[in-house]
Amino acid sequence: MSLIDFFGKKIKPLKLRGRGIFNTNPTAQINENIYSIAQWDVNFYVYRKGEDVILIDSGYDNYPSPERDFAKIGLVPDLVKAVFLTHADMDHAGSIVDCHNLFENATVYLHEREQDMLLGREKRFKKGPFGLRNPVKRTSGYKLLQDNEVVEIGDIKVRIIHVPGHTYGHSVYIVDDRALFTGDSMAINDEGGHCFFNFYNMDTKLNIQSLSRLKEICKDYKIDTICTGHSGVWHDLEHVFRKIDMVAVGTKEKPFDPTAPRDIFAKHMNI
Repeated sequence: MSLIDFFGKKIKPLKLRGRGIFNTNPTAQINENIYSIAQWDVNFYVYRKGEDVILIDSGYDNYPSPERDFAKIGLVPDLVKAVFLTHADMDHAGSIVDCHNLFENATVYLHEREQDMLLGREKRFKKGPFGLRNPVKRTSGYKLLQDNEVVEIGDIKVRIIHVPGHTYGHSVYIVDDRALFTGDSMAINDEGGHCFFNFYNMDTKLNIQSLSRLKEICKDYKIDTICTGHSGVWHDLEHVFRKIDMVAVGTKEKPFDPTAPRDIFAKHMNI
């Protein structure tokens, strides 16, 4: 187990207890096309239109029996035609790695700047000359995208918007001009959407700048569903961009989201 693996799967659940940082949506249907899949502290999403099925992110590599969650929404992983990664952290890209590819029939898409993270060539966390690389690694079966590029999977139109900061290749996706999938670019509570928590970002200042640009881009769309990595699902675009110049902070004395479970891992981990 890598050090990042150990932190994410063993230490993080303990350190975040009571801080209100994560408040995911349960595995459920959101609207006619979108389904949320919950794995511990993270959501990834199924987008289905007729026979065409895609994912935004793919969840952990060690989540027990993910097929059960797909069965809850009437699907099997083999039906997934494409996986669009917001970034290559283990909680978002774990199920597409070489040694544990749950979606064998799917092509993986990601921004070209995130390739080094996916291949393990770029350090995820750096401190002086030291650094840690993500445990996620996929060496084939993926396609690189450029900012604002559009991919069509059947009747589904997916537009990538490069939003660097959390990682340098982090991106969001606008699907069918109505749904925005934000990954870990922001954290949202009842006060509004904030820049994601500083500890997890490679460049928080850049992340804030990226969100400002994204806000302007989204004005050209009629977005009515906003799906996040760790803050669930929202439907008010104005609210989502309300505090993007502020960095999300959560402490035990003042949780970021007071409505969040005290321990979002407790139902799934013996800790």
